[in-house]
Amino acid sequence: MTGNIYSYFFSLLNVIFSSQKKAMRKREIPEYVRIVGSNIKRIIQEKNLKVRHVAHDADLDIEALRRYMAGKQIMGIDKIVRIAKALKIDDYNELFKDI
Repeated sequence: MTGNIYSYFFSLLNVIFSSQKKAMRKREIPEYVRIVGSNIKRIIQEKNLKVRHVAHDADLDIEALRRYMAGKQIMGIDKIVRIAKALKIDDYNELFKDI
């Protein structure tokens, strides 16, 4: 994880959000949020990790992490970075796979 990670994510998120032109109601969750959550869940399973350990390492409430994994809550960039570090991901693209 070298370089300016925040500028990378802000650029990536800008591309994602700019592609979402239609207005959404407050309760609508975009599909890419569900995909990121699904990718987090997949990585946890592939690495045989416990959700509670990932939540602890990411300094998150376990229920918040479960909401992110289920695609029920939008994550801020700070949460994405903390989750990626807790998962020990070298390539952040793993979280955004299939978007």
